[in-house]
Amino acid sequence: MQALEAQARQATAARDAAIQSRDAAAAARDQAVAERQEALDARDRLVAERDRLQAERTQAVQARDKAVQDRDRVRQDLATLRTQQRQLQGSNAALAQDLAQTRQSLSRLQADYSSARSELSLSRTAELTYPKNELVYAGVVPSVRSLDTFLKVAGGTAAARGARPGADSPAARLGPSARASLETKLRGLNTSAFVICRAAQNSVAGLPVELTCDARANTLLYRAGQPIRQATINLQNQSVLQSQITELMQDTVLELTLRGVPGEYIANPGLDVGDLLTLLTGLRDKGGSTAVISIAAREDVRPSTRVDLYARGP
Repeated sequence: MQALEAQARQATAARDAAIQSRDAAAAARDQAVAERQEALDARDRLVAERDRLQAERTQAVQARDKAVQDRDRVRQDLATLRTQQRQLQGSNAALAQDLAQTRQSLSRLQADYSSARSELSLSRTAELTYPKNELVYAGVVPSVRSLDTFLKVAGGTAAARGARPGADSPAARLGPSARASLETKLRGLNTSAFVICRAAQNSVAGLPVELTCDARANTLLYRAGQPIRQATINLQNQSVLQSQITELMQDTVLELTLRGVPGEYIANPGLDVGDLLTLLTGLRDKGGSTAVISIAAREDVRPSTRVDLYARGP
């Protein structure tokens, strides 16, 4: 009996121990489940945080890319604006220069118009000292340093014809721009030059003469007796023989003037009557159908020398 009671107590104790173990296992399981759920919740929170951070990063990258694009566009726009600004500044400068030149041209035209009106008005009532383009003075200028002396002599020559100095100008006036051009040409020639000055416009007695001047190197153009121009003359047609010689003389005069000899310095642009008769007589006595006629000068020809032409037959 005691043995049974002991067994019963043991069985009860074992049952109670099993129940306690079961309850402990259930509690451990519940705790594990709770911890697992807590871990799952933490994971979900971390995943959600990661997704949020990734979304924010994506937005930040997009915002950065847009900012870079905006910056590059602004830089390009700024470069374009600067280019346009430089172009506008250049255009404005060109327009300002054109406007200044136009104003200068207008001023010159107005001055020329006023001068022309004054000249016309005076020419109707006053005596002209020099018609336009008439030779005022010409001479040899050794160098640009001698130009003042040359112009002073030119003024004296003009004064002798009735020109008078103005309030701030001599009797023969070479404008500043015209003088600068002449000085440049004299320096370019770098040798003794022959300067020819003519009246730039009709000049009325009692007023200064406006000059226009040109310079040529005073070099030897032709030796005395050297043919300047020559041509074959038809001797069969006597009616045009003289006109052929006259045409040859005109070509010779044109040649000399193109080489710098003033027309006023050519003594006989047409042959003297006596020289022409002598030439025609010689050609008639020679006979034949044609003859080569040359035109030459009696002395060496330079732009500054007076030229005396003659015709020379075969």
